[in-house]
Amino acid sequence: VKAFGAVGDDSTDDTAAMQAAVDAGFNAGGGTVYITTGTYIVSSIVKNWIGAVTVRIQGAGKRATRIKKKTGTTTPVLDFSSSPGIVETYSEICDLWIDGSNLATAGLLVTDWARWTMKNVLVQSCTNGVHAKGGLVFDVYDCTIQANVFGYYCEKSTANIYSNLVQFFGGQISANSTCGMFIQQASGVHLYGTDLSANGVAGNASTGAIFVDANVDDETGFSSMSGNGV
Repeated sequence: VKAFGAVGDDSTDDTAAMQAAVDAGFNAGGGTVYITTGTYIVSSIVKNWIGAVTVRIQGAGKRATRIKKKTGTTTPVLDFSSSPGIVETYSEICDLWIDGSNLATAGLLVTDWARWTMKNVLVQSCTNGVHAKGGLVFDVYDCTIQANVFGYYCEKSTANIYSNLVQFFGGQISANSTCGMFIQQASGVHLYGTDLSANGVAGNASTGAIFVDANVDDETGFSSMSGNGV
């Protein structure tokens, strides 16, 4: 991203430079956008294209590369949503820190995806750490989702597509003030060795580690958990 003018000094607005780097990845037919060590201030980085092109966002480490929400804005830090009902997005986010500065509605918003992967990502200080709205496969490896209102929030998209086959492998979902996971409309949420701890408010029955809303419609989907520390 520095080749496109990004600075990463925790003060410069790097939105335009980072957006240009992501767009260039698409224009090249896919590729990796590398974000070096630093703190990059952005209003929001969005998916500007239509088409199943893989653009990989690669940082230098979970606490080395920080993408931080710009003051005065509330949009998602990363919004990689597809057009309603298309189910086209193939992408991966690795080795970075998404900081919503207690302003962002989401750290990552992804809608109508085909396949998404997150690896070694820290998401914090957002309304929804990860907000998934309808798609096919979403794999999350060794990520830390903490200190948000909702850690992971999933629901169907406006095109009536459910969040299908979401899998968490390892990692931690902790210290989210309302729910670690809020599962409203999903067809398969799986956790393998994921630590859920200190989510919700003690004594408040509507908060906690996992909340499954079975009253939204007639399809409640399914979930499985194994080897979890709760």
